[in-house]
Parts: sequence; structure tokens; C-alpha cells
Amino acid sequence: MLLALAGCGPALPRGPAIVGAREAPQAASGVHFRSWVLPLDPGRMDAKRAPMEFWQLAAAEARRQGGAVEAPRNPPKAVRDLIVVLDTADQALRRAGFVLRRRGRDRRGQDPGTCEFTLEARTPDIRAAHGTNVQSSGKEPFTQHFAEEIVVVGAAPPGASPSLWSMEGNVRRYDKGKTMTVGELQALFPGTTGRLGASPDAPLLPVNGTNLEQSEVVLGTIVFGSTRARAAVVVWRDARTRVAIAADFELVEKLADFWSQPPADARAARETMASLQSAARGWLGSMPTRAEAVYGVPFVLPAQAAPR
Repeated sequence: MLLALAGCGPALPRGPAIVGAREAPQAASGVHFRSWVLPLDPGRMDAKRAPMEFWQLAAAEARRQGGAVEAPRNPPKAVRDLIVVLDTADQALRRAGFVLRRRGRDRRGQDPGTCEFTLEARTPDIRAAHGTNVQSSGKEPFTQHFAEEIVVVGAAPPGASPSLWSMEGNVRRYDKGKTMTVGELQALFPGTTGRLGASPDAPLLPVNGTNLEQSEVVLGTIVFGSTRARAAVVVWRDARTRVAIAADFELVEKLADFWSQPPADARAARETMASLQSAARGWLGSMPTRAEAVYGVPFVLPAQAAPR
């Protein structure tokens, strides 16, 4: 079976310093990214000019919080990928705390064959995330990173932002869109063995039958002190109907040394996102993350996470 249109390519830290070393000191050298995520109304973001209009709003709020805004030299253009979120029929991966994505650059709708499989362990527990094995079998090119995702939920008061921690493994391999089974996933990512409770023969298919087109517009950079944050709007559309089903605004910090980041930098980013949340009421969406929008159910309810 082929995946139609599928292209390739609880200890929570608290406070502006993002303190967590007591809870999981072994994670100190492993956090490479922090993403501040503001879910947006996918219908409103479907308009061609919407990302730039939202960027003007975000840039203004960043400046109010003392951030420096760097616009791109050339007008930003959307980068498109074809994506599927894969799971068993009974969603064994989701229930085990995993998200599995298959992604590749959109080549006019053609599957390029060589694609990227990303296995992500997501949880509000920093210890559990850091202790999850997402390493590959070593037969294909592999990268790994540990990250914090701070979701600024539209229904929550400004600044009440639950954190998710994720350990992510990425493998590039040639598969030409063939359906993967649970057994093949376990061979690719041995750490999933024994954790899914599913037959090795069970197929991994697009969740809710949805093949996705991702459109990402990198809007610029916001600088908080010594920390640079890449700003982008990401929209997921159903590849068949072209209907937008999820969207968000992201500020992504790549941190060479996570724990020594100046607290003022983290505080400025947090306050920028909180003020943007208040200023952008007409833009906000209701589903916390893109993966949750595809599944139609939340992985972690905001009430389960402590406010930052």
C-alpha cells in the first residue's frame, strides 16, 4: 500500500530562568532548542497576506518588551513540505507518548522517495522525556535533539504557559511511500520495542486518513539580549481538500548552552508571547499543537501542567 500524496524529505521548570536541573540534571547538556508556540486560527491564517500581517503585530509586541527585530533581506516565501503523522488504527504511538512524522520536500506533489522519519517522545515530565530512547538502528543518517516547547494556549490567561519536553530522533531513508509496519518501526527505532502493545504486523497509516501539506514562512529574527529567536508561521493543510487544519506562530531559540542563558532573555521572550497573546485575540486557535489537531484530541491538557 502507498501513502497517497505522502512526501518525504512531572517535574516542570518554572519561572523565567527555565529552572529544571534539580529535576533532571542529566538533561543539562541536552537541550538544544526552546520553542514558544502560539496556536492560531487556521482559517484566518489561510489568507496569503496573513503571515506578514501577524508578523507586524508580533514585531511590535517584541519591541515593547525590549527585543530587537530583524526582518529578512528579501520578502519571505513559504517553504512547502508533504507530511503525514503515522500511527496504528488504535493510536498505539499516541497512547505511548510518541509522535511519528514522515516528511519530504514538496516536488510538485511527487514523492521524492528519500524522506525524513521523526520519532518524538513528548511529555510534561522532563525526566521521562530525557530518558526515552529515540536513537536509530544506525543504518541511516541520524540526528537527535532535546527541546522544550512552551505552548501559549489561547484559552489560558496570558503567561500561563504549559511546557512540553521532547526527545526527538530523525532518520533519513529511502522508502518511496511504502506503508511501514510496527515491526519495521521497531527495527528503525529500537527504543519503541515493547512500548507500543501492538502487533509487529500492524500498519502505520496517516492519522484520521489525513495527508498534509506544511507551509512555513520564516518571518525574521527577534533578539532578546544575547538570545536569537527565529520567528515563523506554520500552517498544516489537508493535501487533498486544501483546507487549513492547524496553524501557529513560533519563536525558536537555538541554545548552545541552555542552562547559562541569561534569565532576562527568557523572561523577555515569555513576556513578549504573553503580550502577543493578549493583542492577538482575534487570531488565536483552540488546539494546542499541530499534532493534536491532526489527532483531534489533546496529548496534555493545559490544566495538567503547572503555569510558568
